[in-house]
Amino acid sequence: MKVLIESISSILDEELQNKPDYVTEERWEKVKRIRPLEDKKRSLLVGRLLQRMCIECGIKDPVYGTQENGKLVLINQPNLAFSISHSGEYAVLAYERDVTAIGVDIQQIRNISEGVRKRILHEKEQWIEEMPVTSEKNSNKEQAVGSVSSIQNLDMNRIWAIKESYVKMTGEGLAHDFRKLYIDFEKKVIRDENGRCASFSEPEAPEGYVLAVTVEAPEGYVLAVTVEAPEGYVLAVTEEAAEGYAPAALVE
Repeated sequence: MKVLIESISSILDEELQNKPDYVTEERWEKVKRIRPLEDKKRSLLVGRLLQRMCIECGIKDPVYGTQENGKLVLINQPNLAFSISHSGEYAVLAYERDVTAIGVDIQQIRNISEGVRKRILHEKEQWIEEMPVTSEKNSNKEQAVGSVSSIQNLDMNRIWAIKESYVKMTGEGLAHDFRKLYIDFEKKVIRDENGRCASFSEPEAPEGYVLAVTVEAPEGYVLAVTVEAPEGYVLAVTEEAAEGYAPAALVE
């Protein structure tokens, strides 16, 4: 699986004034209707990432469409799954061929209130409130939140990103009750109470952000994630695998 990351700071003023070659007419019309400057840049970034994906996959004439749930798809490339997310300074796109579905989510780390925590934690995840998932020795993530006392809040942001990547994968979006999704951090699997499950990975994200990708794939699929980031940006993690992924066998 490939994950592409770009920053809105890379968008030039001229790209906001005149339609860039990398965006479709439909997206350009959407960009022109958007008022907040940063939102305009994010929408342009999505167009740029889509073009990069098409070039890397050898797709010369992409035909985009939307499913009933609003999820963007490539109509003339049904075996190519992709997902898009943006938050704060960054936009990301994850893609892979010959898998059932993909979801990606990037989140700028923010304070998650107690009320929100109650709406996102599965009953099997309540222990996270007392025993953080993130190790204090994980310097990269610890630096992102500033202190050990913030580790639990970081975990909540991680949980949010993993679960949102899952509902993007399924196409249900935030209408899905997060409390019905259970994350098995040891096996790198997220399970839905309806019996569906998927494998997930947490590639290293830009400082101050968390990133998660979720994939539903045939039995035997090995999840290996390669991240391509802006020039000069170093990612500590480029690959994470969940070998022997077998959807039916993982359902409790």
